[in-house]
Amino acid sequence: MTPSILTWLMLLHCSCISSTFGSSSEQYANQSICHKRRFQELSCSSLNLSSVPNYLESGLKKLDLSNNFIRILNEESTATLRSLQELDLSFNRLDLLTRSAWRNLVQLQSLNLTGNNLDRNRKRNSAALRSLKSLKVLELSQNNLNSDTATLYLKNMSSLEHLGLARNKLTKLSSELFHQSPNLESISLEDNIIVEIDEGTFEGLKRLRVLNLAFNSLRCISDFQLKQLLTLNLSRNSIEFFVTSENEDVYQLETLDLSYNRLLYFPLLPKRSALQYLYLQNNEMGSLTLGSAFSEVRTLYQEITRLDTPNSKTVFKLYSNTTFTNLVHLDLSNNLFTSFPFHFLHDLIALQHLNFSDNCLQNFTLEESAAETQATPERPSPLFQKHILLPSMRTLDLHSNLIHYLPPWFFELLPQIERVNLGKNSLQPCAISHAFASNGPALQNVSHNDDCVDFSGLGTLKHLDLRENNIAVLFPHVFHRTPLVSLDLAGNTHLRIAAKALDSLASTLQELSVSGNLMINSDLPLPCLKELRRLDLSNNLLGTLPPQIGCSPLVEIDVRNNSLTGLDVPVVTCWSRSLQTIQLSRNSFNCCTLDWLRIMQESKVDIDDLEDAVCFYQQNYTLAVALTRDHSQECPHGAAAETTFLLGLLIVAVLLITAAVVIGKIKYQKPGTSVELKSNKVASFEYTQDIDCGPKVAKLNLFETET
Repeated sequence: MTPSILTWLMLLHCSCISSTFGSSSEQYANQSICHKRRFQELSCSSLNLSSVPNYLESGLKKLDLSNNFIRILNEESTATLRSLQELDLSFNRLDLLTRSAWRNLVQLQSLNLTGNNLDRNRKRNSAALRSLKSLKVLELSQNNLNSDTATLYLKNMSSLEHLGLARNKLTKLSSELFHQSPNLESISLEDNIIVEIDEGTFEGLKRLRVLNLAFNSLRCISDFQLKQLLTLNLSRNSIEFFVTSENEDVYQLETLDLSYNRLLYFPLLPKRSALQYLYLQNNEMGSLTLGSAFSEVRTLYQEITRLDTPNSKTVFKLYSNTTFTNLVHLDLSNNLFTSFPFHFLHDLIALQHLNFSDNCLQNFTLEESAAETQATPERPSPLFQKHILLPSMRTLDLHSNLIHYLPPWFFELLPQIERVNLGKNSLQPCAISHAFASNGPALQNVSHNDDCVDFSGLGTLKHLDLRENNIAVLFPHVFHRTPLVSLDLAGNTHLRIAAKALDSLASTLQELSVSGNLMINSDLPLPCLKELRRLDLSNNLLGTLPPQIGCSPLVEIDVRNNSLTGLDVPVVTCWSRSLQTIQLSRNSFNCCTLDWLRIMQESKVDIDDLEDAVCFYQQNYTLAVALTRDHSQECPHGAAAETTFLLGLLIVAVLLITAAVVIGKIKYQKPGTSVELKSNKVASFEYTQDIDCGPKVAKLNLFETET
């Protein structure tokens, strides 16, 4: 053998050895960059792996291989994973699962295969999964599975408790789909194309508690019988009606979501249930009254239940016999209601949160319910008022309706109300008169009429939203004996707040917004709000801040887009004790009076938009410059020197006047008469600080000098 041939063979042998050991080195390298989250948990996510790393340590309980490029899972991949309990292979390229690969995973309980290609090789793959006898959680979402393929994957999966089939291509749920998975407790089927569910599909799943069918194409639920369910999500389908046959069975249902559908009528719910949360927002319901809709509901119910002679009484019985004594949360927002359904709310004794926003509400009279009790729309009878009382209501959302009037007795039906949202309506608060007794102001009368709403005397109300109501005036004592913690008055263009309008809130108000009202200083006579933490004054026409603002322990304030030329230094000094965040851009600050800015920066106040803020020099109000730049050349003396100089001149002038008065008294005294100055009151200026850390003001005091 010639030397050249021998050399070539040696090089080839070395190349093969290098290639073999290179593969092992790559696997070791891949394992080395995996992240060990905690003992017996390893993450190899997003490492561009094309296969499962070899030589993984034995004893692992949890392994994350998500977001890689793994296509095949074989026996070698799982050889050391006999203790593995959780495996995440989501968002890979898996299309082949060999049966031998799963034999090693005898303790596997949770398997996530979301976002792979399991629509391929479905027979071999489904057979491989059936070898996982301990599997409880299986995620097959986003695998392009159709109804037949999903049925194949679920054969002989009796150990499964939680199943994910979301974002696939299922169109029909057959009675065979879950037949061999009887222990399922939760199923996620959202975002498929399901248009049909066979009778008996879920009824055999006695342990089923959570079912998610959101984002499908279901048009109706004609005979709801899943008594074992706790949570049912049917949102974002095309459901026009939901009907439960009348029976005495007890349903365990606690949460029902029918939002974003096409419901025309309130669903016919189980007569006896534990329902606590009902979501009906974004439907097409226009009435809950027991009137004209009955004829259509009666016909519909006849078709569904095949009753020969259903009548209005039958349908009325279905509605009236349904109890909602456990209902805590009801969302009816974004529908077509024009009147408030007092009659419907009569037995909602546990209801705490009611959302009626984004409807067409304008009528708060009692209508036929009042007639039945010989009551008047102006004042319900005591019996009827007790009948429709909502004793547990805490939150009421009525924003974005057409409300211009609430009857005086409306809040009497809500004895525990804490939060009311009336934004984007057409309400005007009533003017209130007071009689002042020895123990303070007392309510004397309220001017009730159809053009205003009374917000006084609501002892439990803490949060009130009145934004965008076109409120013209907030009258004095408008919130008398209503201990508000937050008040939103934003978006009421040209709102004028009268003196003493907010005095009743001096010791309770913590959040106030008057943003976007185009208010000038005289429109905003704020009292000393000693508990105020957050204040929004943005988008107005304020030239200075309200004088009493310094006594508030503010944490956040927004003064953007006003006409401010500066902030009062004593006020900012007070804020430095509590203020954390301020927004102040789009004002016309004076570049030569920025002591307030220095104090804020020294106090570590977070100025969110400091880089966007500008200022102007007094001699040139047309050129805006950055607030943060060095202004020493253009402002050589500074504002402080100017202020000190003027104050010095004022003090000298006062002293000269005082001296002239004393000398004049002495000069014109008669000879031989003793000079005595009794209680001559001399004017002096004293620069003082308010007790509540309010703004410093020059106060003219009178003092007596005894000679």
